Amino acid sequence: MLFALFVGAFFFPLVYYLALYFQVVQGDSAVQAGLKLLPYLISVVIASIASGALITAFGSYNPVILVSTAVLTAGMALIATFWVDTPLSKWFGYQVVAGLGTGVCFQAGIIVVQNVLPQQLIPQATACVQFFQSLGGAVFVAVAQTAFQNGIIDNVARGAPGVDARVLIDSGASQIRQVLADMGHEDAVGAVLRAYALGLRNTFCISAAAAACTFLVSWGFRWKRIGGAGEKR
Repeated sequence: MLFALFVGAFFFPLVYYLALYFQVVQGDSAVQAGLKLLPYLISVVIASIASGALITAFGSYNPVILVSTAVLTAGMALIATFWVDTPLSKWFGYQVVAGLGTGVCFQAGIIVVQNVLPQQLIPQATACVQFFQSLGGAVFVAVAQTAFQNGIIDNVARGAPGVDARVLIDSGASQIRQVLADMGHEDAVGAVLRAYALGLRNTFCISAAAAACTFLVSWGFRWKRIGGAGEKR
C-alpha cells in the first residue's frame, strides 16, 4: 500500500501544478494549459494499456515495474528543471518520459495484489490500493501547496521586494501580469515569474521524491512469475 500512496503523492500534485506552470510562467490560458498536458496524459494511457502486454512478454511484473519506476523518477527529475524559458522540445519530451513511467505505476498496485493474494482478498485489496492512491494525493497536494506558497513568498521578497506576494497568490493563475500592472510593478514581471518558477520547482521536487520512493518500494514486491511457473521472495 505504500506504493499506491506514493503513486498518488507524485501524480496529483504534478498534474495540478504542471497546469499552473503553463498558465502562470508561460502565460497560457486554462485551455492552452490543458492542451499542453496532453503529452503526459496520452503517454500515461499508452503505457497503461501496454503494461499488460509487457508483463506477459517478460512473464513477470517485477522487471516491468522496476524499469518503469526508474523511468518515472528520471522523468519527474527532468520536469523539476522547468524554468521560465523552457522550450517546447523539453516540456513536451520530459512529460512523455514521466507519462510512460506513470502509466505502468497506476496498474502496478492492482497487478501485484491480483497475483500474490488469495482470490477472496482481491476485492478488498484493490479497494485499499485505490484508497491509498487517493490518500497520497490528498496529503501531498496540501504539502505541495505549502511548499509552493512559501517558495513564492521567499523569492518575491528577494527578487521584487516592493511586491506583495500574498496579493499575487490570491489573484489567480491567469491574472498575475494584470495584477502587477494594476499595482504599478510592470517592471517586476520577470522577477515574479522567476519566483513562481522556483515555487513550482518545489512542488515538482516533491513529486520527484515521491516517484523515487515508488522505485525503492517496488524492490520489496514479491518476485513471482505470471501463471505460477515459479516464485521467489
